[in-house]
Amino acid sequence: MIEKMTLSQLIAPWLANASDAISNADVTHLELDSRKVTSGDTFVAVVGHAVDGRKFIDKAIELGASSVIAQSCSEHPHGSVELRSQKPVVYLSDLGEHLSHLAGRLYNHQAMP
Repeated sequence: MIEKMTLSQLIAPWLANASDAISNADVTHLELDSRKVTSGDTFVAVVGHAVDGRKFIDKAIELGASSVIAQSCSEHPHGSVELRSQKPVVYLSDLGEHLSHLAGRLYNHQAMP
């Protein structure tokens, strides 16, 4: 059985005061590739060297993403949350640098008995 973690629990080290929009959103799987998103996944929209993952947020939600963690920018500063199609999108600064820590928090939590 997969242990659930809420989005607010997952991002607590970077954003301690979570809004209600993310406090009840469960996270069971992180997906970096919007084309591979399935129902219930949390899409992680990182700005890469060749592609800006934030361009695919709406597509990931269409494919079933229950929430999104995205790289912050001037339009969406660190800690801001928006709802797209009733799904929370939370923006964090330096997201690419925190990916392994995010994954470790989620998947180590799931491995606990």
